[in-house]
Amino acid sequence: MKKLAFLTLMGLSLSMSATSLAATTDSTAPFPDVDSTHPFEEGIEYLKNDGVISGYPDGYYKPANEINRAEFTKIIVGALTDAPQGSNCFPDVKEDWYAKYVCEAKTRGIISGYPDGTFKPDQPIEFSESSKIIANAFGVTGDTDVPDPNSPDWFQPYVAGLGEEGAIPLSVEFFDENITRDEMAEMIYRLKAEKTDEASRTYKEIDGADGLDSDPFVPAKSCADLQNRFESMYELQNYGYGYSTGVIMEGDAVMAPAPTSGQAEEESGAADSSKSSEPGLGGGGSADYSTTNIQVEGVDEADVIKNDGKYIYIIKSNTVRVVEAYPAENMKELVTFTLGEEGESFYPTEMYVDGNQMTVIGSVSRSYEPVIEDSATTTSAEKLAYYPYYYVNRTKVFVVDMTDRTKPKVTRSVEFDGSYNTSRKVGSTLYIIMNEYPNYYYPLYYTETGAVYPDIAPDTFVPNMMDSAEGSERLVVPCNEILIMPKPESFNYIVAAAVPLSDTTKKVSSEVLVGDAQNVYASKTGLYVASTDWSTGIYRPYGDYGTAVYRFLLGDGTIDFDGRGKVPGTILNQFSMDEYNDSFRIATTKNEFVEGSQINNNLYVLDTANMDIEGKLENIAPGEKIYSTRFLGDRGYMVTFKRVDPLFVLDLSDPKNPKLEGKLKVPGYSTYLHPYDENHLIGFGNEVDESEQNPEMTSDDFIYYTAI
Repeated sequence: MKKLAFLTLMGLSLSMSATSLAATTDSTAPFPDVDSTHPFEEGIEYLKNDGVISGYPDGYYKPANEINRAEFTKIIVGALTDAPQGSNCFPDVKEDWYAKYVCEAKTRGIISGYPDGTFKPDQPIEFSESSKIIANAFGVTGDTDVPDPNSPDWFQPYVAGLGEEGAIPLSVEFFDENITRDEMAEMIYRLKAEKTDEASRTYKEIDGADGLDSDPFVPAKSCADLQNRFESMYELQNYGYGYSTGVIMEGDAVMAPAPTSGQAEEESGAADSSKSSEPGLGGGGSADYSTTNIQVEGVDEADVIKNDGKYIYIIKSNTVRVVEAYPAENMKELVTFTLGEEGESFYPTEMYVDGNQMTVIGSVSRSYEPVIEDSATTTSAEKLAYYPYYYVNRTKVFVVDMTDRTKPKVTRSVEFDGSYNTSRKVGSTLYIIMNEYPNYYYPLYYTETGAVYPDIAPDTFVPNMMDSAEGSERLVVPCNEILIMPKPESFNYIVAAAVPLSDTTKKVSSEVLVGDAQNVYASKTGLYVASTDWSTGIYRPYGDYGTAVYRFLLGDGTIDFDGRGKVPGTILNQFSMDEYNDSFRIATTKNEFVEGSQINNNLYVLDTANMDIEGKLENIAPGEKIYSTRFLGDRGYMVTFKRVDPLFVLDLSDPKNPKLEGKLKVPGYSTYLHPYDENHLIGFGNEVDESEQNPEMTSDDFIYYTAI
């Protein structure tokens, strides 16, 4: 990983150099190293034209450089007056070139220096410090009172005020980070030019960056706010990385909003199931049959094959098949059918069967051609500067009446923008988790004045859905109910939905967060979505990231977001998580990237009321990693591996004080643990035979293994 990090940084350095070189040929750029692809180019150009900044003697601006307190104050004062005055206003500010700017700022009450009386002009300036200076300079105040200047959060009103004015660029991630020259210019530009419509961080958002805040989310202001935020993040992350459409010209291409789809077909060529009278189509099955392996009793999981003792239900390719399997001597296929509207390619992925009802989950895709406003001046090259279409991946759910197994009938269909992650069924409610990755924030092409984005309606930018019970397309949730996660480094929505199955007229309940879903665990009352948390920031040391856990409350036909927690390290799969009584348990492996440190494994217990860590057991089997985990009541079982398989038994009876109760070492390792009864586990994995090691291999860690 150290090599990977090094290579990544090298790639960034080379790309930045290429961008700077290209910028020297752009005669319209404000500086040779700030061209139209720079996300803050407009602000830098504005301040240059206004005489506030002039760059270095070599003509460059050096936007990514950190700025010291003297330079920062000079630019702030330059934005306010052309005639700064003063000298000798601090012990360390005498007759220096910046003295008149610093002293003018002190006279105006913009700065006051440190408690020891000094100004420290050569010291880099942190965002928290800069927020106070900028807010004072432009008369910005927040909703909160100024706290004690000696308190840890003395900067809160200044940051809050700047956030309310939309003046904090999305590149700012932490209160204590050093401000760069381009960020400083952007903040001053937004205030001076009254640019209040730009995507901006808020105090609460930055405050929740460490992931320790139990409720760090903020709602989006509008659909346009989300679109603006995603586009800004795209420009920030991809500046200097060489991402481009390859066409640098202005055309007349316009992207049209997605048309709403028509009402889904209510039937699948099926007759009314109430008229079924064929013998043997209901009941009469075997009392002994296998079912889908589930993690939690009472929480069903989807599968490609389901069995109810008499019938076997199979998903094969794009079809669903029903086989009468009992008694075995009369086995026969009753029906093969497909689902979807006419002309629609629906591909089933998984299903549930409960009595006479089948629920099928799969995917459909929509692609829409752009509308082109052709003109005599539109060249063929310009017509290639936009997407040939825009593509929408959707998850679709069909509720099917199987009272007559030979004539299935669709009673409801619901589809959502997004890719299917997983689902659970509790009682008569289907809970489904999806990831929606909107592609619309990509620039179509670049011009000399910057990136040109698709001309689409803002509500096309957020997840949409269509329910046959409603008959028309709509947003999954209103834009101002979409929750923004601090520092999202991916452009993704988590879409969580509860689909009532017994009452097909009942409204679908939904939640949308900015984030991404990876692993999911569900109990009868709570659903937990776990994903790698990058909120420690792009520029923080590797290894600081952890796992974010989003908790949803499950009700009869409802799902509601209930809070977020965070633990160090990353998880293996859904079996790394468990809810028991009022606690949530999670096992993680943390890769250390600091010199001299090593990989370690941990167990954390969170209070479900607020998702805060209430107990932990860390540094289990250092140097190894987790291969399987299972929780059973007051006990937890963990398998780690490097050369042998240590099966650890964890005592979790006291959630605030988990303990290591015992361990067993055997060759190989288990990748899955299955409870046989309260005193026995079955492990499935790989067996290691150390005697078969290849003597030509020099690594001590190299071991042959075979599956068992």
